[in-house]
Amino acid sequence: SVAFHLTSPLSAGLFSGAIMESNPFAMTFRTAEQTKAYSTLFADFLGCNVHDVACLRSQPVADVLAAQGHTFWVPFPVTTKDELPWQPVLDGSQVIGQPLSLIANGSFAKVPVIIGTVRNETLSFLYGALSKPLPAVEYAAVVAAWWQKDVAAVLELYPPDETDSRPVFSQLTTDLFMQCPSRFAAAAIAAAGVPVYLYNFLYTPIEDPMNNSSYCRQQACHGADLSFVFHSADLDPGFSFRTPQEAELSWLVLRSWSQFAATTSPDDSWPRFSNASRFSFGFGDGSATVLEDFNGRRCDLLDALGWDSTALPSPMLT
Repeated sequence: SVAFHLTSPLSAGLFSGAIMESNPFAMTFRTAEQTKAYSTLFADFLGCNVHDVACLRSQPVADVLAAQGHTFWVPFPVTTKDELPWQPVLDGSQVIGQPLSLIANGSFAKVPVIIGTVRNETLSFLYGALSKPLPAVEYAAVVAAWWQKDVAAVLELYPPDETDSRPVFSQLTTDLFMQCPSRFAAAAIAAAGVPVYLYNFLYTPIEDPMNNSSYCRQQACHGADLSFVFHSADLDPGFSFRTPQEAELSWLVLRSWSQFAATTSPDDSWPRFSNASRFSFGFGDGSATVLEDFNGRRCDLLDALGWDSTALPSPMLT
């Protein structure tokens, strides 16, 4: 949503800075016609015609929530890129294109930006969809279907595991959909002469109120940073920051975000991202360190394979 406002002509001038956390840049917005397939699926589940607004509004809340859950499910893995059924729609006025492409072309609000991701962005989604180990041959088949002529280069950096390829598939999809396109966006923003600060949230919470599942323990899953950003772990019953180091890390993140909101510059030790240095801020165990070219080799490969919508793995709704 932040990238949408950063690239929307109607939002220009309404803000002086932007913070993008865990932006799934590689999941592209659809046209109204493409989105209609999801709307129809939702309406059919409720027994309504997709154009019958009165029927849709008359449904009980419980049924609407059930329909929403039904619509969220899409065949895996061919629709991974199309995982979000409800999102901004390309309308030519508010949403004029894919945010990553617009940023790459310089068509964005020239305001300072913080942008970053957590270490295991897609793990909770992947393990939620795949409850059993992923055979190496099936993982390799997905990669081959996605990249075809470049499959060997991808598998070299993301090799299958004969026991269970879910961990490497999680790394691949984290890099593909969030971490590496975020670095690409940061590079484009920096190339336009706009201050941009890249971060990587690498800390594994002792307890994570956002991801209270067995597969996210000892991981930094999507949303793991939120209780640190808002210093809010103890707002969830039964959860809290378990060590002084966790609390201090939260204050560090909160200070950086607050200082950026006040001055458009975060922590004094956090260097700007540039294409020459590729510095990012790594939030770790009670502290942060400056990282240089984090995950560089993998992101360089994905950059080379292309971020335009036609070059990415193409899904299909069935």
